[in-house]
Amino acid sequence: METVDIPDVLNEDFAQWYKSDKSRPMRYFQEAKSSFAAGNPTISHADLEKIFSKTMGIDHELVLFNPMLEVGIASTHVRNRHKQIITDLISELKLVSTSELEEKYQELSEDDAFVDFLSYLQDGLFDGAIEWDSENTASTFLMESYVILSQDSKERKSVLNDFFPETYRFVSTLIQNKIAEPYLFWTLSDDAEDYFNRCAFAICHDARVLAVKECLADPAAELGVVYPTEFKPLAEVNPDYIYNIESGQFALTNKLIETSDFSEIGFEVGAGMGDGYYPTIPFFDHLGELQMVTTYFTHMVDSEWLDSKLEGGVSDGLLHSHQVPLEMGYLDCDGSFFFGDSTWFHNGPGDDLIIEYSDLPVDKYLVVRFIDVDAENRTWAVSVMRDKAKRNFEILFKVFPELTNRNEDF
Repeated sequence: METVDIPDVLNEDFAQWYKSDKSRPMRYFQEAKSSFAAGNPTISHADLEKIFSKTMGIDHELVLFNPMLEVGIASTHVRNRHKQIITDLISELKLVSTSELEEKYQELSEDDAFVDFLSYLQDGLFDGAIEWDSENTASTFLMESYVILSQDSKERKSVLNDFFPETYRFVSTLIQNKIAEPYLFWTLSDDAEDYFNRCAFAICHDARVLAVKECLADPAAELGVVYPTEFKPLAEVNPDYIYNIESGQFALTNKLIETSDFSEIGFEVGAGMGDGYYPTIPFFDHLGELQMVTTYFTHMVDSEWLDSKLEGGVSDGLLHSHQVPLEMGYLDCDGSFFFGDSTWFHNGPGDDLIIEYSDLPVDKYLVVRFIDVDAENRTWAVSVMRDKAKRNFEILFKVFPELTNRNEDF
């Protein structure tokens, strides 16, 4: 891994590299140069704003997640883009008659590849073969379904229910739980803009980190979060990294004291039936900086499945394809976090193990809970985040404040 001085690369190596590639026009070189300047975390705020004002050819993903750009500015840009997409969909649907909609939905219902991909989006446990060529069509259809169910006529809602009853129930439940727009935003690929879904929020961008010069054209290929080799594969992980939950309640604390009041030292969430051993995994960026520590509430007998998802996974957002993040709050860390069964913290040591992660950077960590989007809204994972990962999710929670203060709802 090579740490690159971006200004030097842009002024010297970068130009030479593009001059040697005769297949690309100079315009491409200029656009790429601007994108990498936007990703440089040492850029001045004024220069970043100047680049951000450009609309063509700029990798906005690098701009939005540059630590020099204020969270409020980044979230306003994303929120406005999201609102525009919804507004455009409403306008487009107004031009479609009910009979045309019925004809369209009948055709889609007979498309097996589309139906399978739609099932995949609606059910995180869907394990059939899917064709990714159907992704854009299925994503647009779900967005349209939301618009129809949230503000359209009874007649058009009936058409949706006739041809796609599962989608009707699924989106209706999302609306009822007040997480419809966040779920669609988080899960779907929107308008071919990668910063606009879970993939972007799972990536910690830092243009100082470039593994090889060829990755200059695709920084996201190298800038995802990674986890240590001792967790690969999880089936062989040292038992010290795994704890048992018997009570069905998970606790995350920043102090190891017996207490019944977690308001200052941590959080508690339901963790299933209380019959599992669960892994807690640290994730780092390519500079070796800790970004988050995550507990996955997947029983260790399913470790092979979790291995495959993680390999897929954390850097491209596939791992959380069917979960929505909720902000639980913040915890100050003076060097350690403790993960384990709530019973241990309330009643003293017992048979239920806890895990201590020590030597952590002193910081205020954001605590994020990922919930399954289904009838049970089960907790899938809990993360503590800092640095770039924390900032990314702070942007998301400003875009969708309905994802905050929901600890009692799920």
